[in-house]
Amino acid sequence: MPQNTNPTGEHQEQRHLGSYGLLRFTTATDLTTGTCAYKLTGPHVRGIATLVPAAATADPTDPNEQDRRWQPDLLIFYGAEPVAPHRHRADPLTINGVQLGSITRVSYDQVDRGDPISARRPNKAGHAITLPPATRRHAEAVLLTVVDHWRARPDLAELDEAAQRANAPRWLAEQLKKLDQHDERLAELDNEVSYTRTARRLTIDRVRQLRALAAGTDAAAA
Repeated sequence: MPQNTNPTGEHQEQRHLGSYGLLRFTTATDLTTGTCAYKLTGPHVRGIATLVPAAATADPTDPNEQDRRWQPDLLIFYGAEPVAPHRHRADPLTINGVQLGSITRVSYDQVDRGDPISARRPNKAGHAITLPPATRRHAEAVLLTVVDHWRARPDLAELDEAAQRANAPRWLAEQLKKLDQHDERLAELDNEVSYTRTARRLTIDRVRQLRALAAGTDAAAA
């Protein structure tokens, strides 16, 4: 994912989550990538959740991406964007002392239907596993609050566009590589066509000669 190199527009807010107490959060939006880091604090809640428009993973020129019915609208990563590729995220969100991990994919349609926003945690092998029941319910309340806050932004379309612009160089590099592969294949096919045409001319010459020879054989027999 693109690095969070230009955070702007920090805001502090709070929401009351009923029995889970007061949730405070500071948001920092990177307008160059469309991402927003939520630094969360509250009873048994601490750490960062980074929200990324799902447009960051969807090449808009890919015809297979046009049908978005089964695609998420939002991605949630746990921790701040790493300062360098392949580095661990700093300060990942923890709830009840349990560190959240992997990626949470959010569909607005599912949220509107009342489906919970599910998070997972890494085990010792680094695999994502389910949360303990009490922590799962607490995480669902926290994440729903964060997602509702995100969805209320008036600039979501602009953040989607920023996410696509930030990832366009990667998609462009992939397509340029494919273009080179297509050109190599076309060159191979051109060579095959040239060889086939030469072989066909030689075959035509042999057919002509053999027809003449066969005609002479028929004449001699007559």
